[in-house]
Amino acid sequence: MLEFNKDKYLLAKFEDDAVVFSIITNIPYVVNSTGLRVIELCNGKRDKRAIVKTVSNEYNLEEKDIQQDINEIIVKYRQLKILKNTNRGKL
Repeated sequence: MLEFNKDKYLLAKFEDDAVVFSIITNIPYVVNSTGLRVIELCNGKRDKRAIVKTVSNEYNLEEKDIQQDINEIIVKYRQLKILKNTNRGKL
């Protein structure tokens, strides 16, 4: 399970997009609407599969068509430590 890393980042929403600001490095990251939705869905209760399913339903797309894109977003956000693993279960 994944969740937004509130200990290291602040999230500021602007209409459909957002800025994720690193408290530690003072670096801002611009996030598009899909990236923002992924962050919103990472509430510690969903795994990657559930996130892909939810996004595919919301955007009316096939899961298989967006699975790789969502995975790449999650991998990038985990590398930046924007998202972190929870202790509630495995990813």
